[in-house]
Amino acid sequence: MLVRSRPNEGRLSCLVMARWEVMARYDWEALKREFLLGNYESLRQFAKVKGLGYAHLRRKAKGWLEEKSQLRAQKERKIAEGLLEKQIKQEIDWNLAHLEAWGEFLNIVRWALKEFRKHFVSEKTGRLNPYALEKAANVLKMAQEGQRKALGLDEKTEKDDGSLKELAEAIRGSLKALGDGE
Repeated sequence: MLVRSRPNEGRLSCLVMARWEVMARYDWEALKREFLLGNYESLRQFAKVKGLGYAHLRRKAKGWLEEKSQLRAQKERKIAEGLLEKQIKQEIDWNLAHLEAWGEFLNIVRWALKEFRKHFVSEKTGRLNPYALEKAANVLKMAQEGQRKALGLDEKTEKDDGSLKELAEAIRGSLKALGDGE
Protein backbone atom coordinates (compact mmCIF):
# COMPACT_ATOMS: atom_id res chain seq x y z
CA MET A 1 0.00 0.00 0.00
CA LEU A 2 1.29 3.43 -0.93
CA VAL A 3 1.10 6.16 1.56
CA ARG A 4 1.21 9.71 0.40
CA SER A 5 2.47 12.23 2.84
CA ARG A 6 1.08 15.18 0.89
CA PRO A 7 -1.94 15.45 -1.28
CA ASN A 8 -1.20 15.85 -5.00
CA GLU A 9 2.38 14.61 -4.58
CA GLY A 10 2.18 12.76 -7.84
CA ARG A 11 1.05 15.90 -9.63
CA LEU A 12 3.86 17.94 -8.09
CA SER A 13 6.51 15.45 -9.14
CA CYS A 14 5.10 15.53 -12.69
CA LEU A 15 5.46 19.30 -12.76
CA VAL A 16 9.02 19.04 -11.47
CA MET A 17 9.80 16.38 -14.05
CA ALA A 18 8.23 18.45 -16.82
CA ARG A 19 10.27 21.50 -15.80
CA TRP A 20 13.44 19.40 -15.61
CA GLU A 21 12.80 18.02 -19.10
CA VAL A 22 12.35 21.58 -20.44
CA MET A 23 15.58 22.71 -18.76
CA ALA A 24 17.45 19.72 -20.18
CA ARG A 25 16.53 20.89 -23.67
CA TYR A 26 18.44 24.18 -23.41
CA ASP A 27 21.72 24.47 -25.25
CA TRP A 28 23.82 25.50 -22.26
CA GLU A 29 26.94 26.11 -24.32
CA ALA A 30 25.06 28.55 -26.56
CA LEU A 31 23.53 30.25 -23.53
CA LYS A 32 26.96 30.53 -21.93
CA ARG A 33 28.42 32.10 -25.10
CA GLU A 34 25.51 34.52 -25.27
CA PHE A 35 25.95 35.51 -21.62
CA LEU A 36 29.70 35.92 -21.89
CA LEU A 37 29.57 37.99 -25.07
CA GLY A 38 26.39 39.91 -24.28
CA ASN A 39 25.87 43.08 -22.28
CA TYR A 40 24.31 41.35 -19.30
CA GLU A 41 25.29 42.72 -15.91
CA SER A 42 24.17 39.70 -13.89
CA LEU A 43 22.88 36.15 -14.12
CA ARG A 44 19.55 37.35 -12.77
CA GLN A 45 19.18 39.84 -15.64
CA PHE A 46 20.18 37.16 -18.17
CA ALA A 47 17.65 34.68 -16.71
CA LYS A 48 14.90 37.30 -16.84
CA VAL A 49 15.64 38.25 -20.46
CA LYS A 50 15.84 34.60 -21.57
CA GLY A 51 12.85 33.44 -19.50
CA LEU A 52 14.94 30.98 -17.50
CA GLY A 53 14.57 30.10 -13.86
CA TYR A 54 17.22 32.04 -11.95
CA ALA A 55 17.91 29.32 -9.37
CA HIS A 56 18.41 26.67 -12.03
CA LEU A 57 20.54 29.00 -14.17
CA ARG A 58 22.68 29.85 -11.14
CA ARG A 59 23.40 26.14 -10.59
CA LYS A 60 24.25 25.56 -14.25
CA ALA A 61 26.25 28.78 -14.65
CA LYS A 62 28.91 28.23 -12.00
CA GLY A 63 32.00 30.27 -12.95
CA TRP A 64 30.32 32.24 -15.74
CA LEU A 65 30.61 35.56 -13.91
CA GLU A 66 34.35 35.08 -13.29
CA GLU A 67 34.88 34.07 -16.90
CA LYS A 68 32.89 37.11 -18.06
CA SER A 69 35.05 39.44 -15.94
CA GLN A 70 38.22 37.80 -17.33
CA LEU A 71 36.94 38.25 -20.89
CA ARG A 72 36.07 41.88 -20.16
CA ALA A 73 39.58 42.51 -18.75
CA GLN A 74 41.14 40.79 -21.77
CA LYS A 75 38.99 42.88 -24.12
CA GLU A 76 40.01 46.11 -22.35
CA ARG A 77 43.69 45.09 -22.57
CA LYS A 78 43.40 44.45 -26.31
CA ILE A 79 41.65 47.77 -26.84
CA ALA A 80 44.41 49.57 -24.93
CA GLU A 81 47.08 47.72 -26.94
CA GLY A 82 45.35 48.67 -30.19
CA LEU A 83 45.16 52.31 -29.16
CA LEU A 84 48.82 52.26 -28.17
CA GLU A 85 49.80 50.78 -31.54
CA LYS A 86 47.82 53.49 -33.34
CA GLN A 87 49.50 56.20 -31.24
CA ILE A 88 52.93 54.75 -31.98
CA LYS A 89 52.16 54.62 -35.70
CA GLN A 90 50.94 58.22 -35.58
CA GLU A 91 54.15 59.36 -33.85
CA ILE A 92 56.24 57.50 -36.42
CA ASP A 93 54.30 59.17 -39.24
CA TRP A 94 54.79 62.59 -37.62
CA ASN A 95 58.50 62.00 -37.16
CA LEU A 96 58.83 60.94 -40.80
CA ALA A 97 56.99 64.08 -41.89
CA HIS A 98 59.28 66.19 -39.69
CA LEU A 99 62.35 64.47 -41.12
CA GLU A 100 61.17 65.11 -44.67
CA ALA A 101 60.49 68.77 -43.88
CA TRP A 102 63.87 69.23 -42.19
CA GLY A 103 65.55 67.42 -45.09
CA GLU A 104 63.95 69.76 -47.61
CA PHE A 105 64.95 72.73 -45.53
CA LEU A 106 68.54 71.50 -45.31
CA ASN A 107 68.56 71.17 -49.09
CA ILE A 108 67.62 74.85 -49.33
CA VAL A 109 70.42 75.78 -46.92
CA ARG A 110 72.89 73.62 -48.90
CA TRP A 111 71.83 75.32 -52.11
CA ALA A 112 72.40 78.73 -50.51
CA LEU A 113 75.84 77.62 -49.31
CA LYS A 114 76.74 76.36 -52.81
CA GLU A 115 75.73 79.73 -54.19
CA PHE A 116 78.03 81.21 -51.54
CA ARG A 117 79.35 84.13 -53.57
CA LYS A 118 75.89 85.18 -54.70
CA HIS A 119 74.43 85.27 -51.16
CA PHE A 120 77.26 85.92 -48.73
CA VAL A 121 79.77 88.10 -50.63
CA SER A 122 78.99 91.68 -51.51
CA GLU A 123 79.34 92.36 -55.25
CA LYS A 124 80.27 95.96 -54.59
CA THR A 125 83.05 95.39 -52.06
CA GLY A 126 83.90 91.73 -52.69
CA ARG A 127 83.91 91.14 -48.92
CA LEU A 128 81.95 88.62 -46.84
CA ASN A 129 78.73 89.82 -45.29
CA PRO A 130 79.15 88.61 -41.66
CA TYR A 131 75.52 89.37 -40.79
CA ALA A 132 74.20 87.11 -43.55
CA LEU A 133 76.76 84.43 -42.73
CA GLU A 134 75.82 84.45 -39.02
CA LYS A 135 72.11 84.20 -39.84
CA ALA A 136 72.74 81.27 -42.21
CA ALA A 137 74.80 79.48 -39.55
CA ASN A 138 71.99 79.92 -36.99
CA VAL A 139 69.41 78.60 -39.44
CA LEU A 140 71.60 75.57 -40.22
CA LYS A 141 72.11 74.90 -36.51
CA MET A 142 68.37 74.99 -35.83
CA ALA A 143 67.67 72.74 -38.82
CA GLN A 144 70.17 70.19 -37.53
CA GLU A 145 68.67 70.33 -34.02
CA GLY A 146 65.18 69.84 -35.42
CA GLN A 147 66.32 66.85 -37.45
CA ARG A 148 68.03 65.29 -34.43
CA LYS A 149 64.87 65.70 -32.35
CA ALA A 150 62.73 64.16 -35.08
CA LEU A 151 65.11 61.22 -35.14
CA GLY A 152 64.91 60.96 -31.34
CA LEU A 153 68.64 61.58 -30.94
CA ASP A 154 68.17 64.50 -28.55
CA GLU A 155 65.81 64.70 -25.60
CA LYS A 156 62.87 66.98 -26.12
CA THR A 157 62.67 69.93 -23.79
CA GLU A 158 60.18 72.65 -23.02
CA LYS A 159 62.16 74.87 -25.39
CA ASP A 160 61.00 72.67 -28.30
CA ASP A 161 57.66 74.48 -28.48
CA GLY A 162 59.34 77.66 -29.71
CA SER A 163 61.89 76.08 -32.04
CA LEU A 164 59.73 76.43 -35.16
CA LYS A 165 58.98 80.03 -34.29
CA GLU A 166 62.69 80.70 -33.77
CA LEU A 167 63.46 78.97 -37.05
CA ALA A 168 60.95 81.10 -38.93
CA GLU A 169 62.44 84.25 -37.40
CA ALA A 170 65.95 83.11 -38.29
CA ILE A 171 64.88 82.41 -41.87
CA ARG A 172 63.30 85.86 -42.14
CA GLY A 173 66.43 87.44 -40.70
CA SER A 174 68.64 85.45 -43.06
CA LEU A 175 66.54 86.43 -46.07
CA LYS A 176 66.66 90.06 -44.95
CA ALA A 177 70.42 89.84 -44.47
CA LEU A 178 70.82 88.23 -47.89
CA GLY A 179 68.89 91.09 -49.38
CA ASP A 180 70.91 93.70 -47.43
CA GLY A 181 74.27 92.13 -48.25
CA GLU A 182 74.08 92.70 -52.00
